[in-house]
Amino acid sequence: MMKYLNIILLALVGMSIASCSDDEEPTYPRPDWSAVPEDFANGNPNWTAAQDITGNAPAWTADFSGNDATPVWSDPDKSIYPTSMTAVVRLTPVLEHFAADADMMAAFIGNECRGVAQAVTVDGVKLFFIQVKAASSENGNVEFRYFSSRFGRIYKSVAADVAYVINKIYGTVDAPAYPDFEQSGKYPCIGKAYASIDASLLPFSIDNGDEIAAIVGTECRSIAHRDNNRLWFDLLGTTEGESFRFKYYSAANHCTYISEQSFEMPANGGSVGAPDAPVALTFVPDGSMTAYVTVGAPVSRFANPDVDAVAAFANGVCIGTGEYLGNSTYKLVMKGLVADGTSIDVKYYCNSLDYLFTAPANFTFANTSVVGSELQPSTVALNLTGKHPLQMKACIAPKSMLEVLANGSDIMAAFVGNECRGVAQVKSNATGQAIFLFTINGSIDGNEQVSLKLYSSTTQKLYEANVTFAFEPGAEYGTEASPRSIEFVQR
Repeated sequence: MMKYLNIILLALVGMSIASCSDDEEPTYPRPDWSAVPEDFANGNPNWTAAQDITGNAPAWTADFSGNDATPVWSDPDKSIYPTSMTAVVRLTPVLEHFAADADMMAAFIGNECRGVAQAVTVDGVKLFFIQVKAASSENGNVEFRYFSSRFGRIYKSVAADVAYVINKIYGTVDAPAYPDFEQSGKYPCIGKAYASIDASLLPFSIDNGDEIAAIVGTECRSIAHRDNNRLWFDLLGTTEGESFRFKYYSAANHCTYISEQSFEMPANGGSVGAPDAPVALTFVPDGSMTAYVTVGAPVSRFANPDVDAVAAFANGVCIGTGEYLGNSTYKLVMKGLVADGTSIDVKYYCNSLDYLFTAPANFTFANTSVVGSELQPSTVALNLTGKHPLQMKACIAPKSMLEVLANGSDIMAAFVGNECRGVAQVKSNATGQAIFLFTINGSIDGNEQVSLKLYSSTTQKLYEANVTFAFEPGAEYGTEASPRSIEFVQR
């Protein structure tokens, strides 16, 4: 019965339209309505940072090089210097590490050589035996000089440390003396560092070909040692208080990483950490920038960190993804794949809204810099202008004449102000009535009124709904089973 009534009404409306055609009312072309572009994601983007720049193993080693010529030291005339004292000397661990067979050692009083050492290996240890000669009236001090053949450098001990005494024994085989040679060398401040590395926290797999070193600027300042899975270093300083970090070369991926922790060179003989309390090291890509960030209101109301995601982009390329630390804080390590001063965009995927937010130029890249902290993260400045991540549903049925005329060629759109927020899908319900189904997008800060516009392909005219309604996130304004019946009036 309804079907026949519609046919009759349609015929009557058609006659009415025909009778009015002489009035020459204006007609309109079909509007090209489309919702303003949005950044809905269709699922987690699963961002992946670009690969680190690979390189060859750095073969870090400290530079002890000098330009001293090989000395020509010779024993003095024993007839002139009838008295003597004996010295048994061992090199300090740092110098011993680089010792070579062609090295030389001698004892001096003033600038006169008073004894040349004989090198003897005792139980695997290289010792230098020196008979220091002097006159019976000698009251000077003994200066020891050591020539490193590997580096071409002559080291001198502090003469004031050892007074000449006839028949004096300065060091023994069991307890050799260690003259302070380093104080005259390139690195007069020698210390130690004890470190630990948790492999589970590393962004790479440990390999036998890995290298690690303490670095000041770009200069290697350590000798690394492993002893029963313990990691320790001889530190080489030019002065107390120098700042240094550790660098780690991963043989597995041919990339270099730098410790997040920085340290100060201890006083001569001091240490960083201890054998039973090593400092814990964590690493990020060398040349990277780190930021601790959080998502602020109003977006934070929809956050679910377990499934949300944060990433950094430079020139459209992902250079770092966020690690969730808890308490709404992400750690974002941005790889040094761009130059200092490059603008960094931060993108945030909100799972509950399935939407991508962007904070354009949120950071300026600066090598090794750190923004914020785990306890005081930096709030990401997400751009919400023109973004409408909330949605509601609507199902509309036009009243009166347009109910009869409505067909699949018509177009209905939802507007907030002059912005199109959704275009309807036209379909027929179970009774044959044409209904318009919407998904309407809304701003995150709310308080928006929605108006509807309809173009009839039959009359070729534009109509507006005589009512507006409030945008309500997640709400339904009519359903297929019970659409909202609305009167539309001609513009």
